[in-house]
Amino acid sequence: MKRREFIAAAAGSAALGWGVEAMAKKSAPDYMPIVKDRMTGGDYLPYYEERELTEPVDLCDATGRLNPAARGWSRKPLVRANLKGHWGRKKRWNFWNWICPDFVFSVTLSDIDYASFCAVSFIDFETRENYSGIALKRGNAFALPEEVERTVTFSGSGMEYTNVNEGGDIKVDFRGRSGSGKDMVADFTIKKPAGH
Repeated sequence: MKRREFIAAAAGSAALGWGVEAMAKKSAPDYMPIVKDRMTGGDYLPYYEERELTEPVDLCDATGRLNPAARGWSRKPLVRANLKGHWGRKKRWNFWNWICPDFVFSVTLSDIDYASFCAVSFIDFETRENYSGIALKRGNAFALPEEVERTVTFSGSGMEYTNVNEGGDIKVDFRGRSGSGKDMVADFTIKKPAGH
């Protein structure tokens, strides 16, 4: 069955009132042969299961490769990004996005071994104005912490950014210019509720 025929059949089924339940029982269309064997083999799960991390763990092993114990998800920051070695392959990011009814403000710090940068974006929901800017530096030009809840700073190319974060309230200061030359200033504190 071709994709177009499958969509037409699905639309016809819905029009006849068969609903979602009847459609869910249909086998996979044959335009997906890559998964057909897995789906009919008996061990296929129609959803993705991932282990929950509950204890602090290092992202990398002693050789700098992915630590299998770090695979999973957690309800709070538990993985320490202890990246080392393998020059040119590491990508370290520290991204924060603050959103409220009036605006969204985001800052990305990145170090990809051979280059690093600070990128900022501000969108005013009321006026629909948006501004963004970027400052580039050589690789390893500033420190990125291995833990999420740690202070980060960036200074250079007309941008000054500080995110004071030691596990409690977060203090953010930013000074710089957008790509269009507009001055951008941010000075606020995030009051973090207990347990978050």
